Formats: sequence, structure tokens, C-alpha cells
Amino acid sequence: MINGRPESLESQHSRWFGNPTADTTDIRAALLHALDHNTFVLLAQPIVSTRGEEPYHEILIRMHNESGEFISPDHFLSVARDTGLAPDIDLWVIENTLEYMRYHPLSCFSINLAPVTLCCSGLVAKIAELLREYMVIPQRIIFEITEADTLSDKEQTVEALRSLRQLGCRIAIDDFGAGFASYERLMSIEADILKIDGSFVRGITKCKISHYIIESFCQVAAMKDMQVVAEFVENAEIQMCLEQMNIGWLQGYHIGKPKPLLTLEQSSLLRRLFNIKIIS
Repeated sequence: MINGRPESLESQHSRWFGNPTADTTDIRAALLHALDHNTFVLLAQPIVSTRGEEPYHEILIRMHNESGEFISPDHFLSVARDTGLAPDIDLWVIENTLEYMRYHPLSCFSINLAPVTLCCSGLVAKIAELLREYMVIPQRIIFEITEADTLSDKEQTVEALRSLRQLGCRIAIDDFGAGFASYERLMSIEADILKIDGSFVRGITKCKISHYIIESFCQVAAMKDMQVVAEFVENAEIQMCLEQMNIGWLQGYHIGKPKPLLTLEQSSLLRRLFNIKIIS
């Protein structure tokens, strides 16, 4: 009860996310409610080219609290993984992104996948089915998996990534450099895009070691014909430094903050009016 009135289910769920002592069962119930009632919210954060190519966006998932504010995924994604809901949520994100793309076919999006999702049998077949249903070109979808998750080297994960590439989708390795044996992994990874961990990017203007590490990642990525994205570009000084290093793609709050997916239509139309080259 709130103020003597029955509390709505949505209000109960939003309070659980802000409560550090909330029971995992309660949070799982809130996630199931969001899946059943389609109340997750998709945001899109721009990833911008330093070479004049059409920007694309990373898809981020959020929930609303009772005040209408966004709940960070830090409060619920770990519970989703631990309680077996991560694949359902990932597929919800994929399907709703592709539904948007049906009406905006020139858009390009990057979608995060949990390792448990990659291990699900039938995942690639389901994604192929959704691509056909929503008439989306596979090359306009990028699937992100963190470097730490690639370290598991599970046969199912490796095969799923290979199959997604064969389907035409691209693969990005996220948070690269945060794990151990990064150079060794970079030599063997089959992927298209390398996203450098923000811990190196944040310190690039003040720490020569960070600068040299990023430079070395870029050199090896170039040998493997991989594009490079620098994450956590938080100010103009960092942006200028990365541009001088000829890094192809930038992402971060200085470049652009996440916005609701459904608000991208207007800015996309403006870009087309100015005839900016479309990403291939």
C-alpha cells in the first residue's frame, strides 16, 4: 500500500530495482512482467566515424521506475543472467530493433549478446528467421560480445559467432583490453570490429602507456582488417587525440548520449537530406 491505496505492480517492481536488499525472485518477477507487457525501453547511442561515414548506433536496454526515470541495466542484467532470462531479453531486444529497422532500412545497429544467449541452440536460425520477417539486411546488424566472454572459448560460442558472420551479420569484440592475454586473443579472434575498453581511452591524454597500448591494438586490428571503435570518449581533448591516431570510430557521452530509439527518425531524415555517405 502507498498512502493507503493499493500499490500497482509496476510501482512494486520499480522500487525493487532501487533497493539493494531486493530479493532476486522479486527482480526476476519484474523482468518477466516487462517481457510479458513489452515495457522495456530501447535507447540508441551513436558511434561516429572520423572519416565521414554514416554513423551507426549501439542499442541499450532500460526500464522505467515509478518516477519515469530510467533504471540502469546494472540493476537487472546480472539477475537476468543468473535466473536464465538473458536469452529471452536478448531476443526481445533483437526483435524490437529489427521491427524498427523494417521502417528505417538504412539504419545500422549494434546489439549486445550475453554468452549464455550465444550458447542457446537454434539462436542463429531464430535470428535468420527474424531478419527475413522484418526484411532487414544482415550486414546492418552488429552483434557485440565482450572480450572476457570470448576467453571461455566454448565450442558453442565460437560456432555461433562464426554462423552469425556467415549469415552476413558483423561481430564486435567489446571492452577489448580489459581481459588477460588480450594480444593472444586478438590474434585468434574472428570478428569485424574491435571496441577498445574505456579504461585505456579515459587515460589516453595523460598516460603514455595507455596511448601506446591503444596504438598497438590498432596496429594488430589493421593487420586483421578489423575496424576500431574507441569507447568512453568523454571530452574534446580525448576526441582530438584519438582522431590524431586515425582511429576510425568514436563512442561516448561527448560524441552523443543515448536517446530513445524511436526519436532517431528525425535526425536520420536530416542526415539523408544532407546526402551523407551511407555505411556499407
